[in-house]
Amino acid sequence: MKEAADSTEERRRSCRFTVTGRAYAIDNGCSGIITDINRTGLAFSCIDRKKRGRENGCRRLDICMDECEFYLAGIPVVPVSEVRVAGSGKDPLLVCKRLGCRFGDLEPAQEEKLEYFLRHYTSGCPDSF
Repeated sequence: MKEAADSTEERRRSCRFTVTGRAYAIDNGCSGIITDINRTGLAFSCIDRKKRGRENGCRRLDICMDECEFYLAGIPVVPVSEVRVAGSGKDPLLVCKRLGCRFGDLEPAQEEKLEYFLRHYTSGCPDSF
């Protein structure tokens, strides 16, 4: 139980950046708009069209800016939260959700691209660079 509390505390300490423009998180089955991001993970809102369980294991997702001016592929992520958005409709197969993911071990090139993304496509946390 302490591990979960430590994880929550770490997420709270990490400054969250707001994306300037429209950025998408794309995975196999649920893609959506990134609501916030930092060096350790991201959250995105999506319409979850299928009923499926989320594994506790690692998955991969891509980050793409509108007009494809930025693209970062294959980021390893571990889902940490999945919350149904209030008032998201009555159809159980078409549900709005906010998904939170923690980044797994990034390759050096992915770390560099993520840092570039944070510097050029987000606002907030001015003392973080």
